[in-house]
Amino acid sequence: MQNRFVGDIGDFGKFGLLNALCRGNDYEPALRMGIIWYLTPDSGNAGHGQSIDYLSPMPGNLRYYRACDPILYDKLAEIVFSNRRNVASIQAASIFPPNTLYYDAPLSFDGIAARERENYRWQWWFNARYHVIPCDLVFLDPDNGLEVQSKPSHYVDAPKYVFYEEIEQLAGMEQTIVIYHHHCRENEELQLSKRIDELEALLPERTVRAITFVRYSRRTYFIIPANGLEAMVQNRLDRLLNSPWWNHFVLFK
Repeated sequence: MQNRFVGDIGDFGKFGLLNALCRGNDYEPALRMGIIWYLTPDSGNAGHGQSIDYLSPMPGNLRYYRACDPILYDKLAEIVFSNRRNVASIQAASIFPPNTLYYDAPLSFDGIAARERENYRWQWWFNARYHVIPCDLVFLDPDNGLEVQSKPSHYVDAPKYVFYEEIEQLAGMEQTIVIYHHHCRENEELQLSKRIDELEALLPERTVRAITFVRYSRRTYFIIPANGLEAMVQNRLDRLLNSPWWNHFVLFK
């Protein structure tokens, strides 16, 4: 995650999905959420993070986007148009339930020698994991997504990825896990199937779901329900896809 991305179209889908997964009703309990931002310094193409035209109050945007979640839409518009695009603004805006926990310590190798990076990363991860212990659902929000072989843990860009070892440790705490993953240039079906196979091999006792946000640049969220919560998570995904959000998400698995 980078602060400059806050409020873009990806955040709109991301936050809508998270609220749908955590929100309870008369038959199902609410889930307490923890968010680990994987906050890295703003970098990269200057055009990235500028997909905010969906917030312009035009009739088409109001019908197509705001109708999905008017409160979320209005809060993101306020943050973007007041020039407060950072995760602190999200945390202060009551976008999520008040008992949500956030871990926003920056994750960056800037100024850290290569031989010290792995220890730095694992200390950061230890603190993050400890912070979200009370939560039922933990969302991992890296800049890019799941680890790739070409970016080992000491590599300068490694903070932009979630490592499988981190997912495995969270799974041992019996929490539902949601992971952001930005698509690469491979065939979409092949790359998502491969990632699901890897996650299922890593966690053979768990079910893995995948849902893709299809607006602008495509992003997939891998959802690993805690044992016993598979049906509840599926019910919440079904409700999302039977709401105005159906225009924006596709259930891959």
